[in-house]
Amino acid sequence: MSVDNPLIFPIRDVNEHPGPFGLTLRDWFAGQAIAAIITATSAGQHHPGRSKPDASTLEGMALDAYELADALLHARKEK
Repeated sequence: MSVDNPLIFPIRDVNEHPGPFGLTLRDWFAGQAIAAIITATSAGQHHPGRSKPDASTLEGMALDAYELADALLHARKEK
């Protein structure tokens, strides 16, 4: 976690273990992207995992979601 990838929807550990817990902005961006990636892949309009050709379809979709999330974080930083 960093300033460029802050926690959103932070929660405190109910067992009072040290450290912050919650969802990062990168995870949230990837979660928002995955629905569109699944839809486009199912319609044959997207071919997942081009950055890792030996990846399964599911792994490729997940990788693509995080690649998009990273691009969004980069664009946010550049703003």
